[in-house]
Amino acid sequence: MVWKWLGALVVFPLQMIYLVTKAAVGMVLPPKLRDLSRESVLITGGGRGIGRHLAREFAERGARKIVLWGRTEKCLKETTEEIRQMGTECHYFICDVGNREEVYQMAKAVREKTQLVWHQRHL
Repeated sequence: MVWKWLGALVVFPLQMIYLVTKAAVGMVLPPKLRDLSRESVLITGGGRGIGRHLAREFAERGARKIVLWGRTEKCLKETTEEIRQMGTECHYFICDVGNREEVYQMAKAVREKTQLVWHQRHL
């Protein structure tokens, strides 16, 4: 029992020094951003709020394609048009992610649509 406490007294300060150093380095050196030029991004709730903001961010970061899922077609259309004007391919699907069967159906529809678009481009 005593050895456990002594080990904790030695390890805890070392862990704290490591974490503080890691945080300081992270503040000075920005993290390396992932190249998204070959990536497709699926955003649920992409019609408004945080989802819409994420769609813009991914488009600015160069995502190849953005797929939006949401429940409100009007909002999804607006976000899709905004992303397309930014020069990024964007599609939307009406989907309630709280419904498991609907999610599976939409996933299948997204795969089929993406394959169709890919084949059309490479013919």
